Amino acid sequence: MATGASEPQQLQSVLASYGFQEATVEEITAGLINRTLLVTTACRDRYILQRLHPALPDAVSRNIERVSRQLLASGLQSPELVRTLDGDTEASIGGARWRTLSYVDGFSQTAFLHPADAYHAGRLVARFHRALARQPDGFEHHDMKLLDLDFHLARLLACEKALVTHRRRRALLPLVDTLGDAASRLPPLPALPTRTCHGDLKISNILFRREDRVATCLIDLDTVGQGLLPLELGDAMRSWCNLAAEDNAVAHFSDELFRNAVLGYASAASGFLDEAEGDSLVAGIARACLTLAVRFCVDAIREDYFAWDATRFPSHSEHSQRRAESQFALYAAVHDQRQRLTDIAGAALNSGENTQAVTGLPFLG
Repeated sequence: MATGASEPQQLQSVLASYGFQEATVEEITAGLINRTLLVTTACRDRYILQRLHPALPDAVSRNIERVSRQLLASGLQSPELVRTLDGDTEASIGGARWRTLSYVDGFSQTAFLHPADAYHAGRLVARFHRALARQPDGFEHHDMKLLDLDFHLARLLACEKALVTHRRRRALLPLVDTLGDAASRLPPLPALPTRTCHGDLKISNILFRREDRVATCLIDLDTVGQGLLPLELGDAMRSWCNLAAEDNAVAHFSDELFRNAVLGYASAASGFLDEAEGDSLVAGIARACLTLAVRFCVDAIREDYFAWDATRFPSHSEHSQRRAESQFALYAAVHDQRQRLTDIAGAALNSGENTQAVTGLPFLG
């Protein structure tokens, strides 16, 4: 079809490429990168349809197929790639790339309402890591640099010229200076093994079973790749344990959620983590927070990557700046609590499979 076709025409062509001619489509608003739709066919089958962000490498959909196959073989739930009628992993329509995944029932959250949620999430992530301890056959390496602080600092430096003429220069320049100063004082992580990681373990990427609130599935497998576990788990903890929203100017890191999340991970990761990885967990949280702050700051200048909420902010730049400030506040909170958090992590990781360490926690499934 022609590139200039309207969006409804494009969508109909996408649906037809999967044989979904008689289907209803519902927008799913969660997510900052891809546009996501719930498709219900005439037979009441449900699928997840996504218009992919141009920044995603071509290998991503092929890798999802390989990763989900290995996760399912390990007894975990996973969304599976659905190929087009022509056997392609994606549908290219009107200059856009679309992908369909199987629908996995469950519910997601924007915040953990009970310490048990954090425990079960941590346990699921450990099972995910163990299932992918052997890299899936045919996996195509790509490095999206999502948690690479040096890479994003370089991008921030490259924005210097754009910042000089930016309409919000006076508001953004102090933030740029603050982030650069904090990064210059952050010690590097030690030498650590490379693991197959999910890459984006925010709360909303965890599905919980409706009947008993057990975490059963990780979604959004676009970011699966090689990484360091302290950064992977650090990114999870900065999302799971912050009692404030990601675009709230303040932040509060919950000791209780952190302890239960690490206990959950330890309950399924006995013998998997090496000592240096465990010792670097809190440093990984701080580094992940600062990296996200820098990424959001770059987008506050460039205004070309993350989605933003026009009902709450006057422009893309203001929303991304607020996100950057929020992540920096969380970084500062973790930095101030680093010794206490290190003690909590050490005790939890040493508990291994002794789930009785969590008082009053319902262990379901």
